[in-house]
Amino acid sequence: PINENFAPNPLSFYAASKLTAENFLSVSARRFSFDLTILRFSIIYAPNDPINRAIPNFISSAEAGQNLKIFGGSEKRDYLYIDDAVEAVLLALRSSQTGVYNIGTGKGVSIREAAKKIQSIFNPDSKLEIFPRQKPAADLILDISRAKKAFKFQPKYYFPDNLTKTKWTFTST
Repeated sequence: PINENFAPNPLSFYAASKLTAENFLSVSARRFSFDLTILRFSIIYAPNDPINRAIPNFISSAEAGQNLKIFGGSEKRDYLYIDDAVEAVLLALRSSQTGVYNIGTGKGVSIREAAKKIQSIFNPDSKLEIFPRQKPAADLILDISRAKKAFKFQPKYYFPDNLTKTKWTFTST
């Protein structure tokens, strides 16, 4: 698992923008003497998520009767349900702790396992299509022990919890 001391090496513009924001806020906190708490979230999943990434893509494909396309698939991801992400924010706001904290489940699920679970829930007749991975492969699992200790963060949900809790509908953006 990746801890908070891991030196970030962004591979996308989105990741680079998050790191830039962290750096800007850290400099501002030092310059203007204010306390700063940074939460680094793992991959959040939630109903009605319109973002083009694995979980929403798998669900929308299964619901549409299409095959689920997987690029690679053995890589593990730390999927965090939205309710746990919100709880982490509330705990951090109520806490006097400062610094950087990873927020996730601390547990990994392979992308292929996630797709199989979604297939079984949303459309067992859909098929999995496996393609070679197009980007460098890496497991992304967060060490959340620091957040557990600092403000008693403890996830309540682990993938695939709550996939069927709410209707999942998607709009193209």
